[in-house]
Amino acid sequence: MEADGLLAVCIQHEMDHLMGKVFVEYLSPLKRNRIKTKMIKAKREEAR
Repeated sequence: MEADGLLAVCIQHEMDHLMGKVFVEYLSPLKRNRIKTKMIKAKREEAR
């Protein structure tokens, strides 16, 4: 199968789901840590 553009992105996204990958695995360690920190902070705020 060949695809390009948005269709290619959608197919890759679904293949990633099937393989158990999530988008944060494609991020740099720095960006991944920033997201993790924000998630922890949001969870703390929600618990209040």
